[in-house]
Amino acid sequence: MLKKITLYVGLSFCFTVFIVYECLAEGSGTTGAIILKQSICSRAEGMGGAFVAVADDIPGGVFINPAGLYMLEKREVTASGYRGIADDTFGMLGYGHPLNSKYTLGVGLLNYDAGNMDLVGANGETRNVKAQSDWLVNVSCAYEIMLGLSAGAGLKVINSTLAEEATATAFAIDLGALYMLDMVDNLNVGLAIQNIGTKLKYKEEGDTLPFTIRVGAAYDVITSSKKKPKHDLLLVADLNKVVDTDLRLDLGAEYWYKKMAACRIGYKVGYDLEGLTLGLGGRYLGFQLDYSFSLMEELDSTHHLSLSYRFSSTVDRLSKEEKRKKLKSERKKRKITRKLEKLCKKAEKRYKEKKFKKALVKYNAALEINPHYKKALDGKKKVENALILVIVPQILEIESIAGEVRSIIINRGSDNSNIKEGMKGMIYSHGRQLIGKFRITKVYKFNTRAIITEINGEIKDEAIVEIIVE
Repeated sequence: MLKKITLYVGLSFCFTVFIVYECLAEGSGTTGAIILKQSICSRAEGMGGAFVAVADDIPGGVFINPAGLYMLEKREVTASGYRGIADDTFGMLGYGHPLNSKYTLGVGLLNYDAGNMDLVGANGETRNVKAQSDWLVNVSCAYEIMLGLSAGAGLKVINSTLAEEATATAFAIDLGALYMLDMVDNLNVGLAIQNIGTKLKYKEEGDTLPFTIRVGAAYDVITSSKKKPKHDLLLVADLNKVVDTDLRLDLGAEYWYKKMAACRIGYKVGYDLEGLTLGLGGRYLGFQLDYSFSLMEELDSTHHLSLSYRFSSTVDRLSKEEKRKKLKSERKKRKITRKLEKLCKKAEKRYKEKKFKKALVKYNAALEINPHYKKALDGKKKVENALILVIVPQILEIESIAGEVRSIIINRGSDNSNIKEGMKGMIYSHGRQLIGKFRITKVYKFNTRAIITEINGEIKDEAIVEIIVE
């Protein structure tokens, strides 16, 4: 319960940060730092950019949702790049390292080159300079809070140079959460808040960073096992909002054949130029190659290419399939536990109403599901004792029998077998008064004083013998 409350509070906090930041940034105009606005994840671009609920590789974990880094099963290194619509280029180098079963570290280096331009100086001389050159360093960490739930954070340092003259530096943080829903098989939900930071100030004026919030879901429609891999189909959808743009929707799908060859398709809704995206991927001997391109209205397409390599595993960490299997098992256990608790609750209610036989039926039903369920075992014993105490006074109404019971207890000490034999003999000696009405089935451990008090008419938890009406 505490972990769930923590999750809800965390998500509420993230949305609050977004609303406050939106209000503060309203009317501030367009944002700067173009290096923060471009997707560098080839796999994600092939699915329309929808990746916040997946983020299980280096580009996605470091630059989209830091919480996704905990999905890494092995050490991984990735290099990627693409050429933009204006002959500008982006390049990325990243590395992810699972530190132990809970923590994962990721680092990324991103470069943006806007190409060259002719700059005319004050003396009339013309120089060919780089129009803009940006560098970004990102260090991210993910932590698995509990099975299926992770949180992550990333620290960014951005450096930008314009025309080889004006330079600016800014700092920002990213926050993220990723949850494998245990109540629905194969469904992930993700949240990322990006670019909470300082302005990118070249001289006196500064550009606001493109504060972004992403919320998304990913659903594995078809999954195959590691032993028999064949078909895997993933559907994804993201909603994202940049502070200076309208709300946008990213949709996508990914299909893998035998976990070796992939094809992807996506569509971006609410963008000025981008729409349909397509992608391909392949794996072999630890390497993975991903390619995607986006169709632009009235402009050339953009092409993304990335190459990754996964090293041998150095930590004991569950795979995605193993986590889902464990979540499913725990969900089944919780369902059984809820059923057991429901039965015991009904039994307790019947017990309080002195409907002992009905209470016993409920406890027995619980024990049929789990013979070792302590609450049902304790409850059943309590009900059995109550049944004994209801019946014993019927015998004790006969004064001669009550006296003999006292005598048997006092004279035979604490040996249960002796008491049982004595009680049997007493019943047989009274013939018609008792034969055919009662039979002794069990003798409980007892305290002599408590039993004598019980015989005097007070109902206690202790019992002498269990006597069942025939």
